[in-house]
Amino acid sequence: MIYGYARVSTDGQSVEAQIAALTAAGRWQTLETTDADHGRIEVRNHWIVDDIEWLKERHPEWLDLTSIAMVESLVQTPGGPTSSQTRYYIASLRANANEFATAARQHWGVGSGLHYVLDVVFREDDCRIRSQNGPANFATFRHLALNMLQRTQTSKKKSIRVKRGLAAISDEFLAQVLTAP
Repeated sequence: MIYGYARVSTDGQSVEAQIAALTAAGRWQTLETTDADHGRIEVRNHWIVDDIEWLKERHPEWLDLTSIAMVESLVQTPGGPTSSQTRYYIASLRANANEFATAARQHWGVGSGLHYVLDVVFREDDCRIRSQNGPANFATFRHLALNMLQRTQTSKKKSIRVKRGLAAISDEFLAQVLTAP
C-alpha cells in the first residue's frame, strides 16, 4: 500500500533534503515510463528506496513503513508548455520500482475516478457551501450516497446518475437503495 504525503520537516531537515541525500548516494530503484494519451506525452520517473531507518526512528507509529518513494511527472502538450510535478509517498511496499509504478498509477486512478463521479453526478465542484463544518459534512453525505448507490443491485446495469434520479422519483427504489446490503 502507498500513501501520498505532504512536505514534512523532521528535526529541521526537510524530507526532500533527506531524499536528495539518498538520491546522491544512488540507493534508489528507478523506472521511467512514458504514456501518450489525449494528445499529450507524459514521462514519469519513479524512485523507491527502503534504506529509511532514519525515518522509521522518527516515526515509530508508522508500523508498516518499509519504503519511501517519489514520482516526477513531465507532461508535454503539443503547442503548450511542459509542466512538471513531483509527488512523494510513504509505502509498505518493498523497494521494487515496477511494483511502485503500478501502485502509484492505481492510487491516482482511484482518486481521479472518485472525483470524476462526485463532480459529474453530484456536481461537487459547484457546491457553494464554504463555512464551518459544512463542506466536510456534505462531502461525507455525498460519499455515503455514492456508496449506497453503488451497492444497489438493479435488473439492468444502470449508471450512478440514473440510480440517483430513480431514487429521487421512486419511493420504492429509494427504499431499495437505503436497505441494500
